[in-house]
Amino acid sequence: MRLTSEYIGECSDGEDGAAQESTTQAASAQAEAAAKIVKHKGKLAFKALKGKVKSVKKALEAHGDNDTETESENGDNVRFKVSGSHRGPPYEYDNLILRQDLSKEHSGPVWTLRFSTDGRLMASAGQDLTVRVWVLRKAKSTFEDMRNKYSTKEGGEAAEASRTTPERPASEDDALFDPKPFCSYTGHTADILDLAWSKNYFLLSASFDKTVRLWHVSRQECLACFQHTEFVTGIAFHPRDDRYFLSGSLDARLRLWNIPDKKVALWNEVEGTGNRLITAAGFVQNGKYAAAGTYDGRCLLYETEYLKYHTQIHVRSSRGKNSKGAVYSRYAMQLVLGKKV
Repeated sequence: MRLTSEYIGECSDGEDGAAQESTTQAASAQAEAAAKIVKHKGKLAFKALKGKVKSVKKALEAHGDNDTETESENGDNVRFKVSGSHRGPPYEYDNLILRQDLSKEHSGPVWTLRFSTDGRLMASAGQDLTVRVWVLRKAKSTFEDMRNKYSTKEGGEAAEASRTTPERPASEDDALFDPKPFCSYTGHTADILDLAWSKNYFLLSASFDKTVRLWHVSRQECLACFQHTEFVTGIAFHPRDDRYFLSGSLDARLRLWNIPDKKVALWNEVEGTGNRLITAAGFVQNGKYAAAGTYDGRCLLYETEYLKYHTQIHVRSSRGKNSKGAVYSRYAMQLVLGKKV
């Protein structure tokens, strides 16, 4: 029997609906399968990426400094670096804690910090033109006695000083230094760049104002002022005889000063065709040689007795961005050279 067009149309619609439903189910199944595949591949990719990150981190630790952060007992986070030369563990310090913050006394950058030779005093100075001397709490009475002894000798009667330590808040019980400076010295008219202690508690300060000033913890006034022709970037007491000190400045001259005579005993000028600005100065431990660091990356040694040139070392890189080099006594030297060059 032949079907009419009406029946043909009805039958065709039913078949199309079944085919469409079958196609939808197949597409849904394929989508689910694809989603599973994508999810699985995503997990594999994440594992691979995680492994790559670990390998890169290990490489960085092996070839560079590693930043580490640890939490102290009082809840403060202390951030420090581990040198890449120390390749093996441990990289963390278990008992690294912040014991004291003395930054409230200074205003502006602190360019230099120096401990006395016995470690009981610390001097700090910078942009605010003031030298501050901090004393360990357990050693404060010793230095108060020293100051009072001098006052008795000079003035005939001891300066009145409190022998009782004022009560401190509980938070300062673990403080190493007395919270207030033991001495504060003013007199410089520009940023202070370097400090140096002698074994007898004399203190030198070098400044942008082209002077070096001499202080002592038992005195409140400046004992002597040594004038230079340029910014003084480095100073050091002679390690065996603190009647002498070394200074280096941006006029490329290294000077050995006689403190009692208040004049230059010896001097020498850095030679060479490069940038000869002296940016650091010091003695070797036995005092036999004096050293000067220069802006062009040299470390020059001189015989202290006559300040005669002995030898030099190039401390800059042979190539790359650091090939022009520089020897700095402080990060503040960047500011010095920014003003001068």
